[in-house]
Amino acid sequence: MAVLDSPALGAPTTRTPRAAWVALALALVGATSYVVALVLPYYAASLDQRPAGEPLYEHELSGLWPYDSPFGGAVGLLAMWALAVAPFAAVAVAAWSVHRLWTTRAVAGARAVTVAALVVSVATVGWTLTPLHAELVVWLLD
Repeated sequence: MAVLDSPALGAPTTRTPRAAWVALALALVGATSYVVALVLPYYAASLDQRPAGEPLYEHELSGLWPYDSPFGGAVGLLAMWALAVAPFAAVAVAAWSVHRLWTTRAVAGARAVTVAALVVSVATVGWTLTPLHAELVVWLLD
């Protein structure tokens, strides 16, 4: 029977755990999905410069770039990810990151990846609370 060489509980590790990289990747996919599916079409069509009082839903999203490009189907799937999964994933990553930073003593590399995941996920949660996000979600669902 082999004895696994594992550090003692709470002892610093010498490499960044895979879970920290997965958390960072999940946080980045969530933030990127908002940018590509909602923000990019909004600014690419110059809808931020529309006349005051003109509702956003008057502009058909499916006719705007990148939805009218060959990547439109993939962008549509990314939009569904942004609406259905990204907010919950961001909250989960933020909670996991805070727990990990609070309970473990890791080397600087592991802490840096965990802090990066925390920053991206908190920024994503903050984005979901803005009025522009609410307007873009209504526009997407319309």
